[in-house]
Amino acid sequence: MPSSPAVYSFDWPFVYGGPGSSFQFKSQLGDFVVTEQLGFELTGEGEHLCLWLQKEGLNTQNIAEQLSKFLTTRLLNIGFSGLKDRHAVTTQWFSIPVRIGEEFNAAGFCQLMNDKNPDEQIKIIHTKRHQKKIRRGIHTANAFQIRLRSLTYIEGGDGEGKQKIEQQLEQIKQHGFPNFFGEQRFGRNNQNVNRAVEWLSSPTAKKIKPPMRSFYLSAIRSYLFNQVLAERVKRDSWSQLLPGERIMLSGSHSVFQVEDSELDTLQTRLQEKDIHPTGPLFGVSDLDGSDLKGLDDNRVEGADRDKRLDETELMLLEKSILEPFSQCFKHEKMKKMNSMRRSLRAVPSDMQWSWQADDLILDFALPAGAYATALIRELGKH
Repeated sequence: MPSSPAVYSFDWPFVYGGPGSSFQFKSQLGDFVVTEQLGFELTGEGEHLCLWLQKEGLNTQNIAEQLSKFLTTRLLNIGFSGLKDRHAVTTQWFSIPVRIGEEFNAAGFCQLMNDKNPDEQIKIIHTKRHQKKIRRGIHTANAFQIRLRSLTYIEGGDGEGKQKIEQQLEQIKQHGFPNFFGEQRFGRNNQNVNRAVEWLSSPTAKKIKPPMRSFYLSAIRSYLFNQVLAERVKRDSWSQLLPGERIMLSGSHSVFQVEDSELDTLQTRLQEKDIHPTGPLFGVSDLDGSDLKGLDDNRVEGADRDKRLDETELMLLEKSILEPFSQCFKHEKMKKMNSMRRSLRAVPSDMQWSWQADDLILDFALPAGAYATALIRELGKH
């Protein structure tokens, strides 16, 4: 099992020429605005009251904890779909248990929160009832408005630098970008991976709270996914279909095994961004290669299927990334981490940009789970 922080690299490769500028990012809260898109209509009835809540300077988990205390209910009863950035203006849905006929003191909750710290503000824009609790990952997308301030160019003058950035933006708009997990996934100074390995390595590890345990376990899987994606970027195959590929349908989490005979015919759908190649979110069953959950396996059966998959260059690559961390996935604390797949490619929608002096303003939407910071890193450093 890895034992030294020196073995971890967070220097992921680039695909569009690398960062050609530097800029100020998130220097003000209003520079990073995120609006959650559920992708379905709330019913307007039921015992869950959904709050369309805007927050500044607060993270999602903290809001959930404060709602739990205010309502004197278990934290598990508070619902939300995505974890939103603290250093931003974000608007998202929360759900709380409120019986029909009862009221929620929205104004009182907002005043209580805002009085604690004037720099951390929330407001509840409106409410609507729903039959079900809002659960993690059910939203379809997030819309972003981002201001990159005071751009300076590493090479060339202002005109040449702006031209390069606009060329990169056009390529991203047309072809997408590598769907890396963002730096915030790994904690301050990327310490969550180190701490997770130390925690899983110690037989006498102290108990930690469930939210932090989730962060640690997710950090390991996210890091390994990024490592697989980084290698495929280096091999220029991050947006290509390889033998043994498992593809994801755009707009869904449906994953299918690709037959070698289908590779050519699927290229058109790949170019149209209807399907995407995927990488692993490793789970315990990846240790023996037995988990093909969610795949359409009817076309390749039994031992022949497993043998064929194990022998592909793609599967050998993924296993080589997992191997140094295999003891982590054998640990008792990891037993509920099921294998999943994640798209290697993120494609923005409704993307446009404009300039205000030396500031670049970006507007776009990304599928749930994709990081705006993974797009921005292609443009420059901050």
